[in-house]
Amino acid sequence: LTAARLADVGYAELEGHQTGHPWLVASKGRLGFSAADTARFTPETRSPLQLPWIAVSTRIAQYRGVGRLTTPEQLYDEELDPSVRASFAAELHTRGLDPASYLYLPVHPWQWDEWIVPLFAPAIADGDIVALHSDGDARLPQQSVRTFANVGRPDRHTVKLPLSILNTLVWRGLPTERTLAAPAVTAWVQGLCEADPFLRDTCRVILLGEVASVAVEHPLYDHLPEAPYQYKEILGAIWREPLPPRLAPGERARTLASL
Repeated sequence: LTAARLADVGYAELEGHQTGHPWLVASKGRLGFSAADTARFTPETRSPLQLPWIAVSTRIAQYRGVGRLTTPEQLYDEELDPSVRASFAAELHTRGLDPASYLYLPVHPWQWDEWIVPLFAPAIADGDIVALHSDGDARLPQQSVRTFANVGRPDRHTVKLPLSILNTLVWRGLPTERTLAAPAVTAWVQGLCEADPFLRDTCRVILLGEVASVAVEHPLYDHLPEAPYQYKEILGAIWREPLPPRLAPGERARTLASL
């Protein structure tokens, strides 16, 4: 597309038109993906996905959220239609499980097949992890491949998921401790910005916070000091504030990488 046409493309869709990182040569190194995976899951495919969700027992999963999302129910009120939540709960009930003892989170389909099912097999067999259906929202992968913008419901959060491929020189997982710390860090940094008149009023700085998270610790790898780091960041999710609701009339968003 020409620059003139790209100027009218939405910020989430624009990610699929970038040919490479402006300075990092290895930006397209998706080691772990097959050719078919690359054709299905990368931004340049420009194909929205409906992510599957899972339920994870609070015996192995932990939730964190900022003040307005202190409980997971507050997050799910914003992220899931009532009918979807009801169907998730019904699936757990049919298995004799209590929905109040589970946390819901989306998973990347590739991560589920390649890492979660093999490495969390005992938890799946015991009912601590239960596969659910999609929430029905269309999402587009962004530059990091594992972060998804909700294009079906732009008012809903962007979601960051662990994806154990080697991309831009690192394994794209979500470390348990940092995942749990994300909302607290967001609250602190946003508090600094809101308390600074120059940043808040003059610069109109907007910090899109990571406002909620679920981390699932692996029962073995997380406690083995010698285990490679990618085995300690396999399963979890971070919800980031969406960009579209923060735009003023007439404003359009662009990443620095696209300029």
